[in-house]
Amino acid sequence: MANDAALRANFDNFMYDLQGTLQRLFPRDNVFLAELSGVIVDSNSGVVDYAQNEGRYTRAMDSNREHFDGEQVRFPIMTSGLQAGGFGGETTSWNEPIPIDNTKATVKLAQWVQPFALSIALERDSKSGSRSAMSAVEMYTTEAYASTAWAEDVALQRNGDAKLAANSGSDTNGLVVTVGTSADWDVLLVGNVYDVLKTSDGSDPGNGLRRKIASVDHSAGTVTFSTTQQASDGGFGNITLTSNTVGIYLPGSYGNAPQGIGQAVTVSGTPFEGIDVANTPRWTAQTVAGGSAALTDAMLLKGAYLARGQGAGYHDFGIAHPAVVDDYITSKSPTVYYQPQETTLRSGFSGIVFQGADRPYPIVKALNAPRKKCRLIRKDAVKLYGDSVGPAFIDDDGSVFRFFSRKTVKEADLLDRFQLAVMAPNKLVEITALAEAYTP
Repeated sequence: MANDAALRANFDNFMYDLQGTLQRLFPRDNVFLAELSGVIVDSNSGVVDYAQNEGRYTRAMDSNREHFDGEQVRFPIMTSGLQAGGFGGETTSWNEPIPIDNTKATVKLAQWVQPFALSIALERDSKSGSRSAMSAVEMYTTEAYASTAWAEDVALQRNGDAKLAANSGSDTNGLVVTVGTSADWDVLLVGNVYDVLKTSDGSDPGNGLRRKIASVDHSAGTVTFSTTQQASDGGFGNITLTSNTVGIYLPGSYGNAPQGIGQAVTVSGTPFEGIDVANTPRWTAQTVAGGSAALTDAMLLKGAYLARGQGAGYHDFGIAHPAVVDDYITSKSPTVYYQPQETTLRSGFSGIVFQGADRPYPIVKALNAPRKKCRLIRKDAVKLYGDSVGPAFIDDDGSVFRFFSRKTVKEADLLDRFQLAVMAPNKLVEITALAEAYTP
């Protein structure tokens, strides 16, 4: 386009300045992502900083390419500690050395792309009066970062498949998906756009792409989708649900999601990061069965005991859905002389303190956490890798905004390439099948 560069030049400097600020702030509102990113929030001023020895390990930090190789990330795994030591006598020989039982994993960087489009008229009209000079551009950019952070946090707390719910019903009208009363309702929100895909191969069962949730019924356990098309690459009308086993997925993400903390709790015959725990049983995460009861100190004590045997005498934090944590808090209320204590993580999130490990740590609430589970996290057991410290605009052609045709609509695309590595799942604990204080 003849005036392409001139039309875009007004925005680029502003966009890059805004990108620098939002890259720094984008993880802070989601506790799991914030903690893995090394976020530190000053309790008095609210200023965001980052821990030097935590957070993403980026390509720029990997000067000798020890970890990054194209889209691949390599990282070491120690499946058990150094053995062969022993007490010796003055006239006896000491033991022969035994190599450390270790291996390496290689995983691909996942990439999240958040596009947004603006018409030239909207951008110019939003400059009027008391509004900021770039109000529409700033609003869309801020929302793009917030949407990216939310989706990444959701994915990191799940099972590496971008699946949010599975269909267990058969609606001949093709709009109602039965997900059950225990579905993650805080993720399956009215107005959100998802893909409805075959769980076997991720293919479209028929009009299942980019569908907006029109309503949900918690008591019936159903999600109803709108018939309206949301984008030119999406379906509309009825979805072909009959005779198809389908699930609800983050849009466009089937087969490309990052690894999730849920995968760390592996079972024999299901390799994770190329390792089958059937062959390396000490490498597996620790599990505690909740037995459909509320989370208790006894369960947390058992988790602490199991992790302590793997060299993890404490955890940095526990994380669970608010309905799980609230039940834990409520269970302590009848204790007359008990005064619940809270502590605050460096990322600014607070939680009730568990004091049964080698160090006290908080059990924090997270709406994006899967229901009826509690996970105890050691930050030295997991690590984020990425191209950069956060999402960045695609600007390979020299500009943030680009035109795709001779129309007055321009598009920007926010890209984040990252991956979760779990070096020591045996230091992690998952407490399963928990009761909840209420149904979301």
